[in-house]
Amino acid sequence: MNKVSFLLVMSMLLSSYSLTAVAQSPAEQAPSVEIPASDTSIPANKAGKAQLSLDDLRTFTDVFSQIRLNYVESVDDRTLLNSAINGMLADLDPHSAYMEPELYQRMDNDSKGRYSGIGVEVSTKDDRVNIVVVMPGGAAEKAGVVAGDIITSIDRRVVTANNLRQSINSLRGEVGTQVQVTVEHVNGEVSDLTLERDFIQVASVFSR
Repeated sequence: MNKVSFLLVMSMLLSSYSLTAVAQSPAEQAPSVEIPASDTSIPANKAGKAQLSLDDLRTFTDVFSQIRLNYVESVDDRTLLNSAINGMLADLDPHSAYMEPELYQRMDNDSKGRYSGIGVEVSTKDDRVNIVVVMPGGAAEKAGVVAGDIITSIDRRVVTANNLRQSINSLRGEVGTQVQVTVEHVNGEVSDLTLERDFIQVASVFSR
């Protein structure tokens, strides 16, 4: 969401609340409800909980603008909005959190015992990223990758033990997308592979 889109959305919300407050004349209100003339808040919802007032919304947009303009570092609107949502949930209880669609999809896949990738498990040894397991049926196995091979680059970026987490994230991605991997094989040969990501089923039990 860019700055213009966000401000348009907030303006529409403010306009909507203003129209709601103006459209309700005293005659239309239930006899048991009394709203002081100075009260600009929106009537309570069906659950009896007070909704945001116009001043509350103005305060939010004011703080949003101040942070965007005066924070010591440049922060984009999407980051600010996500931070606001995260802070709102974190303040409620320690068990609630906001997840971006990509993170939620990854968690959902993990809970189903699968993930989208090339079908390898890696670890670090001597500051290098070693392949320790090759999943049956994965793109890596089909390309001839075996346990003991070393990944030296992903999408033409050098891979080391220092960026292992980033490397794992780079191997994962949407099903059907491709990733370029340079592999140094156990026999010393080097291969530049273009692998297509697919769902990898992770077995919870192995037997023999």
